Amino acid sequence: MRIYLVRHAQSHWQLKPSLDRDTALTTTGHEQARCMARWLAEHRQLDQATCIEIAGLCTSPYRRAQETAKYASDALGLCASIYPDLREADFHVADDLPATQGPLQEQQHYALSSRYQAFKTQVRVGFEQLVAAVEVAGGPVLAVTHGGFIKTLMRLVFGTDFVCFQIYNAT
Repeated sequence: MRIYLVRHAQSHWQLKPSLDRDTALTTTGHEQARCMARWLAEHRQLDQATCIEIAGLCTSPYRRAQETAKYASDALGLCASIYPDLREADFHVADDLPATQGPLQEQQHYALSSRYQAFKTQVRVGFEQLVAAVEVAGGPVLAVTHGGFIKTLMRLVFGTDFVCFQIYNAT
């Protein structure tokens, strides 16, 4: 089973944060999404044994993710299915992560905020939906989602909230 996660391309909110978090792609974002879709359509080799094949396409309901997914949809000839649980948190996730002095410091018990716990539950449900989408598609699925979603899913996989990751647009 393969699930490829892609963060949406650059959005207007990233350049000028506002109360409206559901913004469209910038000109740069459209170019990023176009390049990503072109790369996917050419079935680029990841290594000598692995070639990306996509059987299904899923996206968050947010405009920036749907616009990014549209480029992949057109390039791959797939219809994108919208999954509400692939959406981004309505808060800056890193603000709710436990702080640590450094990687070699003993981790102390930390009470996670209720909003972060709720988001982790949403991410877990979103991932379960992606697993089901792989079964329906009969092959690998590409999911266009958000940095907070992807990083939180990685924390679930690693079993710790004491890590943070950098996820670039349209990658």
